Amino acid sequence: MQEALDQIVDVAEQVVYDALTDEDDTGRRDTMARFVLGSQGRRRGWGSASPGVNIKNGAGGTIVVQWADGTSFGESNENQNTIDVTPDEGEAA
Repeated sequence: MQEALDQIVDVAEQVVYDALTDEDDTGRRDTMARFVLGSQGRRRGWGSASPGVNIKNGAGGTIVVQWADGTSFGESNENQNTIDVTPDEGEAA
């Protein structure tokens, strides 16, 4: 049974390759590229991630989002506590 499943996967891999390299049918090629990037390309940042960011603010108050260049979204107050959520180097953003 495992050999039969492996043969089916081999056929499917060939179909994927054929679609990705199909110069005559760009719609087929583009659709397959989206599929591959959305599944196998996730480790490189492709695919669907959860939309937005969920921030739990149990203490209440205003949340200010600020970029590294100093621009911000929300009300700014110099006396606010700040939490740095900048990814470490090498960590996927």
